[in-house]
Amino acid sequence: MQQTLLFYDLETSGLDKSYDQVQQFAGIRTDMALNELERHEIFVKINPDIIPNPHALMLHRVSINTCQNIGLNEYEAMQRIHALMNTPNTISVGYNTLGFDDEFLRFSFHRNLLTPYTHQFANGCGRADLYPMAAMLRWQQAECLTWPNIEGSPTLKLEHLNATNQLAQGQAHNALVDVEATISLAKRFQSSGASWDYLLGYFNKHVGQKRLQQLRPFEPLRNCHLALMIDGNFGGKNHYQCPVLGLGTHHHYHNQTLWLKLDQQDLSDLNEDNLGTLPWIIRKKAGESPFFLPDKPRYMDKLLPDQKEILESNLAWLKENVGLLEKLQTHHCQWQYPELPDLPPQANLYQSNFLSSKDLQQCAAFHLAEPEQKARLAKQIQRPDLQQLADDILAKHYAHDASETQRQCLAQRTQMFCDDRPMLNHVGKLRITFSEIQEAILLCAQQNLDNQQQNLLAELKAYIGTFAGIAR
Repeated sequence: MQQTLLFYDLETSGLDKSYDQVQQFAGIRTDMALNELERHEIFVKINPDIIPNPHALMLHRVSINTCQNIGLNEYEAMQRIHALMNTPNTISVGYNTLGFDDEFLRFSFHRNLLTPYTHQFANGCGRADLYPMAAMLRWQQAECLTWPNIEGSPTLKLEHLNATNQLAQGQAHNALVDVEATISLAKRFQSSGASWDYLLGYFNKHVGQKRLQQLRPFEPLRNCHLALMIDGNFGGKNHYQCPVLGLGTHHHYHNQTLWLKLDQQDLSDLNEDNLGTLPWIIRKKAGESPFFLPDKPRYMDKLLPDQKEILESNLAWLKENVGLLEKLQTHHCQWQYPELPDLPPQANLYQSNFLSSKDLQQCAAFHLAEPEQKARLAKQIQRPDLQQLADDILAKHYAHDASETQRQCLAQRTQMFCDDRPMLNHVGKLRITFSEIQEAILLCAQQNLDNQQQNLLAELKAYIGTFAGIAR
């Protein structure tokens, strides 16, 4: 089967990947020459245990009523999206999707008993992202675009690139409009004379490993390597660039390499007591940004004068303090994320085991069954966390076929949310509370809202009234 690109974008109820949900998905599949093959737009009903964040609604303007009236329930929507992204030889691509959308979908797939990672590697599938591509081309001063500035500062936000270059028509932060803008941007990149295939190679783990092996060792510690990284997160004031020292592959997370920023601050303050608090470590996953280039003069000459000064000072200091550099390297290559206690199954993706063949079989049987049969099959799922997720699917989306116990469990967790009980997400932060959402609504109401935003806020208030009435 020929390889295709699936350009996609999400609009969500909020930013919390553990507890928020997709409200709108848009995807356009193209061939590798960017000719459109098919398009999809999916609205998703709001889950009965979720209240959209008003700030999110004011930004993307996806109507709650539209979601409730024409949307699929989340379980059915995720099955469709999962099938699109897991179509063999599909490269899922968007704008800053690896910074947000991809992980958001990973959690959405997980809580709906779908494989969260297969779209990254299985059956010829993979991922790419135009955001770091834009940073690279902006850094190279490519002529393919007019690069916007907001209040004198460069910006790579898609809405600004779209407005400046007229990439697509329509409301920014609408998923379908953003997908159309991203494809238009890709066409500019592809026809700019820049090496489109070379940039796509950064998202291939095997290509990335070969490029990593070509970096120059840092003398006198030859298992460290000097490079120049390019990424939008380094900021326009730094020309999206940062000189780095590669510390090697993580000893536990084998898909991670560790990099020390060399232009942030004088390293002479480093000592054995503060190795673990150093804030200048980049944890780069294979096949993801930042992009890196060898420390050749034609690249390093682009550094700003103050970057060059700090870089030279830090390299000289590191050469005189190799023992401390080795300890820094050992500490960060061995450091592990702390275990978070008592995470609910929907937030526990990164602390749970990968799905076994038996897990996959039991989940597949659950998916294929009619709603009235799913309750029986949920009981047969042996892993307790997966069984609870199956129970949640029934209680949220097929309440008529759920047991009284399944419905009560969902009601109890919803009550905890309404009572402002603390709930941790996958990074150890607290989920937004019911009271905080009410406060956010008051703040939004005080802003200068247009008619559409006022209507969206009214919809949210009406939805909350129904939500609170059920839960309290």
